[in-house]
Amino acid sequence: ALAASGTVTLELAMANTPMVVAYRVDAVSAMIARRLVLVRFASLVNLILDKQVVPELLQDDCDAESLSRELRNITQGAGALQIKEFDQLRSSLLAQDNPAALAADQVAALIANQR
Repeated sequence: ALAASGTVTLELAMANTPMVVAYRVDAVSAMIARRLVLVRFASLVNLILDKQVVPELLQDDCDAESLSRELRNITQGAGALQIKEFDQLRSSLLAQDNPAALAADQVAALIANQR
């Protein structure tokens, strides 16, 4: 799947759907975001697992050639590796009474640690 960063990445992970995250904004918004955003990843899956599990193509990296390459990769083996990581994510989130609250807490902790 091709997804924008956001909650859809968690939904796709819960459905065991390999993905590539793509996001591009105008130059001014990108400049502001670079100064304000203090986390390493754009997708919730990568943020919660604290490692790059799904490729993120952001700004200048978000072009047709890169999208094509990464989408091809997930159909040729990389998708199976993502699904293994999604199992870990799902186990972590579903072991809690309130998985949404746990995800929010983990992202908030990552942001707090970056400051």
